[in-house]
Amino acid sequence: MKAKMDYTAISTVIEIYAWFAGAIIVVFGGAISLFYQRKFGIDTHYFLFLIPFLILMLAIFQIVVFTIAAGKIVEAAAGIISLLLAIKLHLQMTKGGK
Repeated sequence: MKAKMDYTAISTVIEIYAWFAGAIIVVFGGAISLFYQRKFGIDTHYFLFLIPFLILMLAIFQIVVFTIAAGKIVEAAAGIISLLLAIKLHLQMTKGGK
């Protein structure tokens, strides 16, 4: 008898892994921001990286515990906030490309 694979469970594990990896990337962005602030004395607002990190943790929590209809919107919001903070940090570090 062949074992039947539960593709929903596999999909959930992959989705959790992907969002966890995204959260780790956000943490690294915050660490880079903190390093740049300490090294060069420029206020980079590194603590703002906590916002997308916490939102991503919320997204992981909602995947594990229950499914929220607005879950994809929450996940997208975390991605957009992360992107905006990364762009802001890049512009600060490169002085706007000048």
